[in-house]
Amino acid sequence: MKKQLTTVAVALALLAVLGHFFEKQLLAQVRAALVQNVDEPGRNPITLLGSGAGSANVTVPAGQRYVIQAFGGTCVVAPGDQMTAVNIGGGLKGAQATVPAFQSQPGVWTASATTYLYIDPGSTIAWAASTFNGTTPEACTFRASGYSITLP
Repeated sequence: MKKQLTTVAVALALLAVLGHFFEKQLLAQVRAALVQNVDEPGRNPITLLGSGAGSANVTVPAGQRYVIQAFGGTCVVAPGDQMTAVNIGGGLKGAQATVPAFQSQPGVWTASATTYLYIDPGSTIAWAASTFNGTTPEACTFRASGYSITLP
């Protein structure tokens, strides 16, 4: 019994000595680094909505940049007509994206897609729906989502 007790005591003493030498390396691996990202401004989620007969516009506020990640629209068209696509665009560089439409129910056409559009402050974001016969849809609801970045 004394021999076992001595063995356990020696093992614990050895662990204490080794722990003292390797303590700093172990703590460096475990300790979480508190980092603040000051170079990248925060991303604030946005949802934009617009409605009208075939088109709608939204203006980006000064000091903000909008990044559009998803967009779409739903339109009611005249009987016998077909909506072909929904387009979103804007910004100083003329960024735009287009997605084909499909008939979701009689007389109602829908389109949606994912994209990355960067729209600068003061720019207008414009949605437009196009039809096969070139007529204007009777009523449309447009949407876009993404995030805004506050510019310095």
